[in-house]
Amino acid sequence: MINKVMQDLQAQVAIKIIADKVTLEMKLKKDILLMRKHASFFDVKPRYFVCHGPYGRGVADKKDATLFNIITKEPIKWRPLKSHLYAVHTALRWAVLGVAEE
Repeated sequence: MINKVMQDLQAQVAIKIIADKVTLEMKLKKDILLMRKHASFFDVKPRYFVCHGPYGRGVADKKDATLFNIITKEPIKWRPLKSHLYAVHTALRWAVLGVAEE
């Protein structure tokens, strides 16, 4: 059952749309709300966000997203992004779904 839920969530988040800025940001916010149910939150401050998921610890610091290994605390992935919203979305996606877009 949990695998099915995560597969459905991954399929929903993976949908890419071509739209204006407002529509894209609304989709990001919707995806964040869906993924929040599957993560534990440790630190949520303005411009700083930390969550734990099955794939590691996701950190969004200003406009950078990083995924850390929970055991070794070494960074697994890092990416600079154009806004904090995109950084939070990416950090959550990496921590909860383990999805790397490219």
